[in-house]
Amino acid sequence: MFDLRANFTIKVTGKEDTLNFVAKSERTFFLCVDQEILTELLEKFPKAKFICYKRALQRRKVFMGHYEKLEAYLKMKEQQS
Repeated sequence: MFDLRANFTIKVTGKEDTLNFVAKSERTFFLCVDQEILTELLEKFPKAKFICYKRALQRRKVFMGHYEKLEAYLKMKEQQS
């Protein structure tokens, strides 16, 4: 179990899923589990599964954007030398 800071929380309520940003002083607790347990939990809570997948895709998009910029920068540096 970890006690780390988070910059957002996802609440599953009513009609819409909301993404709320939290104050730096607030803490978020989370527990790391293996893939089998996570899959089991996501099957039991399909709405949470959708939110987790959506957030993972958003993170991947940001990561891939940074990766592409890095590759372009390295190509440019290689051509200059």
